[in-house]
Amino acid sequence: MSKFADIYGHEQIKEHLQNAIRLNKVSHAYIFNGPMGSGKKMTAGIFAETLQCERHGQEPCGTCHSCIQSESGNQPDICLLYTSDAADDKA
Repeated sequence: MSKFADIYGHEQIKEHLQNAIRLNKVSHAYIFNGPMGSGKKMTAGIFAETLQCERHGQEPCGTCHSCIQSESGNQPDICLLYTSDAADDKA
């Protein structure tokens, strides 16, 4: 189970996301954009897991039902969407 501390760099982004959680001011949508391999999926995953965690902490607990579902890719409230540009990067 990854935590925000496991994200290398992106300090401003991590701080913004953690403050949104802490202050209960989470926006209705976030776009994680950048080159392939820059940590978008990891950052978005940790953020989504934290928001869905049943313990409602500043980090995902890793032990509740929602966190376990998320780690296995079976959390029904967490969806990953890729644009056609992302598909081009995979080729």
